[in-house]
Amino acid sequence: ATPSREKKHYDMKPLELSPAALQEVEGLFVRGGSSITGDWSFFDWQYNQNPAGKAIGFNAYHEGKLVAHYATIPLKAALFGRECHGILSINTRTDAEHQGQGLFTRLADLTYARAKDLGHEFVVGVANQNSVHGFIKKLGFQHVGLLETRMVLTLPPDLGRSLDYETIWDKAAVAWRLNNPTKQYQFKRDGSRVFLLGRSNRFRALIGEIAAVALPDGIQEQAWSLNPLKLWIGIGASSDWAHSVNLKVPQMMKQVPLNFIFRDLVGTRTLNPEVVKFWAMDFDAY
Repeated sequence: ATPSREKKHYDMKPLELSPAALQEVEGLFVRGGSSITGDWSFFDWQYNQNPAGKAIGFNAYHEGKLVAHYATIPLKAALFGRECHGILSINTRTDAEHQGQGLFTRLADLTYARAKDLGHEFVVGVANQNSVHGFIKKLGFQHVGLLETRMVLTLPPDLGRSLDYETIWDKAAVAWRLNNPTKQYQFKRDGSRVFLLGRSNRFRALIGEIAAVALPDGIQEQAWSLNPLKLWIGIGASSDWAHSVNLKVPQMMKQVPLNFIFRDLVGTRTLNPEVVKFWAMDFDAY
């Protein structure tokens, strides 16, 4: 075997959430060329401040140095019509010289066992084309479907249908989500519904839809814009796109197709993609 493929010894430890530990995690991501901006406060926001609970994950150490990391964060969702707790797969990184050792699979297995012990019923996540096969083949995830991309001019009405999956956003959760230290957000009101807007390159990003009562204080309402188009990414089974002015972007035009994945931690349930609501604020740090 080549030196990089020799089996090495690793110490697997549960995620620590102190400032020093988060600085160590940030260093691992920076070494890997991550585009994460800011300092360890971004990880502190993700891992420590979430009202649904602190991050759950594991680290791998080689000779005392952090070389691999995997983290999930708790969330609440309406799953098959019932409110329950689950986790969102968010951050993973392995140093280049330690890839090919099966570390991600080992860290993920430990994380999911820990999450199940803590009462979480499922894992959801978004995987690109490079990682989706590992989640499905090695970790037992369901490939629910490809995320759609639309350029939206007018906001879609709500179909009011029963859903298999929808993240629950109460006021505390929304306030935390919009407190991302690297981003700024606005909102647009439509009756009792509020649409949340982030920024993606030249376009505003239509990231989420919440009830007006869940809108926290201090968020600015969107002013009139020269460019009214908004970028939307997700699975939008709750939205009546036929009665919205929008353009669906063909998959072939996307640089990196994204896949919604699901794993039941307490049984063998699977999601029907025709009744899933999963928008950018449910998975991404726009």
